[in-house]
Amino acid sequence: MEDIFKNTLQDCNINFLLGSGISRPFLATLSNVETLLTELDGSPAADDVKAVVRASIYQRYFDSVICDNTKILVKDGASSGGNS
Repeated sequence: MEDIFKNTLQDCNINFLLGSGISRPFLATLSNVETLLTELDGSPAADDVKAVVRASIYQRYFDSVICDNTKILVKDGASSGGNS
């Protein structure tokens, strides 16, 4: 029976379709980051002020998205015995 099931699945060409929303729990959308950076580039502010604001925008995104995902890596490494 197992062979029949295995052969049927292999002959069916089953595809799994994963949509773009699959990464949602792990990567937040850019929200208005791109808009803010574009507006900043067109701003008459001094270059050093723009650099500080740009760094702040990047830092906010890093803290809310990238940094949170490092917790997943630590958890996965701990569950696999630390062999990551």
